[in-house]
Amino acid sequence: MRVASLADTIEAYLKRLLDESPTGTVVVRRSELAETFRVAPSQINYVISTRFTLNHGYVVESRRGMTGFLRIARVALPETWREFVERVATEGTKFSYREARGLLDFLVQEGVLSQGEGELLGALLAPEVLGGRAEERDLLRGRILRRLLEVLSLRAAERGNGDAL
Repeated sequence: MRVASLADTIEAYLKRLLDESPTGTVVVRRSELAETFRVAPSQINYVISTRFTLNHGYVVESRRGMTGFLRIARVALPETWREFVERVATEGTKFSYREARGLLDFLVQEGVLSQGEGELLGALLAPEVLGGRAEERDLLRGRILRRLLEVLSLRAAERGNGDAL
């Protein structure tokens, strides 16, 4: 019989809070969680960063400091999103300008972004705007697109409609 690790226990606790939440979103204080489980805040950070990722169907907003908090939202992604999310959610993912434009066009086509929003984001991701070497631009584009999907997912979760990013 496997004994649950402390990380498993913290994960189970947070998932129970999410299950009990009518919106699929919870807000907790990192310091209070650390106190409850008698661990350092870094242990809470570890659980959040490894168990509550976009790949696992969660979006996390974090504020540090004395008034800091963690907002965790469960996101139900339609199948058409999985390929993009899995690729974009990986840290260090590179996106060429053409690939980024393809993702933005998809988001516009799906009604997630307006045509104007897609054009604006495309302009901001252009090579001449990002500057630097091609590899640096592609990494920066990947980080920007990852954050964009996180924000869109969180926005959908807050509306209580995780399927319609």
